Amino acid sequence: MDNLEILQNLVSIKSNLENADTSEIVDYIASVLEQNDVKYIKVKNQENAGVNIIAGVNCNLENLDNAIVLSGHMDTVSTDSSKWKSRPYTLRKDGDVVYGLGVCDMKAFLANALSAIQELKTAATKRPLVLCFTSDEETVMFGIKSVVEKLKQLNVKPTFTLIGEPSCMKVCDCNKGFYEYETEVFGKACHSSAPQNGINSIVIMSEIIQELNRLSKELNQDTTMNIGVISGGDLCNIVPAYTKLRYEMRTFIASDVKKVEENMAQFFKKLEEKYIGAKIKSELVFEIPAFEKIDSDDTVAVKQFLGDNGTPYKAATEAGFYEQLGTKALIFGAGDIRYAHAVDEQLPVGEFNKYRNDLIEIVKLLNK
Repeated sequence: MDNLEILQNLVSIKSNLENADTSEIVDYIASVLEQNDVKYIKVKNQENAGVNIIAGVNCNLENLDNAIVLSGHMDTVSTDSSKWKSRPYTLRKDGDVVYGLGVCDMKAFLANALSAIQELKTAATKRPLVLCFTSDEETVMFGIKSVVEKLKQLNVKPTFTLIGEPSCMKVCDCNKGFYEYETEVFGKACHSSAPQNGINSIVIMSEIIQELNRLSKELNQDTTMNIGVISGGDLCNIVPAYTKLRYEMRTFIASDVKKVEENMAQFFKKLEEKYIGAKIKSELVFEIPAFEKIDSDDTVAVKQFLGDNGTPYKAATEAGFYEQLGTKALIFGAGDIRYAHAVDEQLPVGEFNKYRNDLIEIVKLLNK
């Protein structure tokens, strides 16, 4: 099957938010791998019904050094089909553009990698080549966490990883991490006519918000912070005993995350000393680690081949998780991220086909 036929088949399989079970698309990918005599394993998420797949091209999936990883996610966002000009789960070609849910984010990558299996086998002569296809990237990132843990168990040590997110065929060599925190203040309720008998959790939380705002001005200029959700209190005649806050940071700089965490921990202690009897609990509830720009011989060689010095990627990706394995990574893919998560998601066919050739040439380059 050619890449366009595989893309059509992938688009027809629902792998969106309402269908957290990715077993159907995994089974299809497994069938293509079997047709090409490629060994693979399925990796289930412990937390939900998601299934991931890891395949070894010209290699067994165990005790691999200096491996190359090609990675992409199988899931898509949800969409309202009534707003589309065509059916989102049917690939529609109009001139040099194809339309369908997930065509660029990121089933085009999956289709190209699968259709090029035989060429990739020929190209991967000196280094192990591993394909990783994950679930839950659009939501909770359970898939990539499960895949990275499995690679550790298998003693697979990649030194170069390519993430095929849509990048308009541009090389991206870093992206911000995403860190979401939940902070809870436990005070003491009482009648509002005698507020001195209680501990107002909203008042305490207001001081926490002011401190977060103060800290945000001391961080790197590329680091952002947003206070997104706050809830507390029941009635105006009751001093509120409980208030909850959610805020997030996005940064390239791991030290900024540490700075905020350490400063806030000290500030919480001061507040508990100031408001005797109050308790403050805060924890990191969701994290996508930052993908830091760290070049290697492989990343430099790929950049030179593509004639691109690299730029930051606009969105969070799975690259930071792979960096935890010690690999150096790049993001490079067909399609424009501004069409991802959008009605009538689209992809230029010429770009789609060129990417397939570039993928093969990159693997050849890294095996010289």
